[in-house]
Amino acid sequence: MQHAYKPEELERLKQTELEIFQEFARICEKYQLPYFLNGGTAIGAVRHQGFIPWDDDMDVGMLRDDYETFLQMAPEEIKGRYELKGWGINSMCPGHVVRMCKVGTKHITDEHAKYPVTYGIRLDILPYDNVPEDAALRKKQLSDINRYNRMYILRCVRNPEVPAKGLVGAIMKAGCFVVHYLLKAFVPVRYIDRKYKEAALRYHNQTELVTSLGDPGPERWMVRMDEIFPLQDAVFEGVRVKLMHNNHEMLTRGFGDYMQLPPENERYNHGAAVLDFGDQ
Repeated sequence: MQHAYKPEELERLKQTELEIFQEFARICEKYQLPYFLNGGTAIGAVRHQGFIPWDDDMDVGMLRDDYETFLQMAPEEIKGRYELKGWGINSMCPGHVVRMCKVGTKHITDEHAKYPVTYGIRLDILPYDNVPEDAALRKKQLSDINRYNRMYILRCVRNPEVPAKGLVGAIMKAGCFVVHYLLKAFVPVRYIDRKYKEAALRYHNQTELVTSLGDPGPERWMVRMDEIFPLQDAVFEGVRVKLMHNNHEMLTRGFGDYMQLPPENERYNHGAAVLDFGDQ
């Protein structure tokens, strides 16, 4: 069951995320690191000039080299106020991305509550990696990424969500439980992390095609470099932000007619099993 926000909680959460984003953008500007709003955050910038009203997170994308430079430079810039948490920094955390979190806060979404390492209120920073033009080679790379993603989830979580109910769902859950303990006994997390990164960097800087490999559907988000650059300016909650050059085309490929509001029963967010603004 999803834990719903009170209206005032959701609004305060958004304002805290915007605060984190502004510090992220300051660092990117200082070190000349390009970024662009991603996914629902990019939709919000165009359709609402800010957050989608029911949304509860902010996502940005960066090319891999810029992402790695940010991870090197940011810790000293944000020390004591914010922290970087996630893949490559902490073991057993959700997903192969890094989050910039506000120190002293907690925001554990329903989908992340099963992981040993969780986050504060945050900004999601997604690396975009090169994928090959050749469809067969790309299929192999994405298959490897999917395999290591699944291994990672099952290594971290003994009872992940499964796409079935009833007897089939019970069998799948039992299988996940067994595989979890087999992986825990015989496969170190660092091995899975290494194999994932090898697959992600297989075509590093060798093609003009990139995507967010950490996304469940990376084929949807493939984009060429000349569709990203030059970046365009936009306004998000009164703050100047950057979008892909072909932001409209990118969002149309990923979401269809994104300017049309979805039905009310499809307006959902991640929910919060734990939400603490650090007031104490």
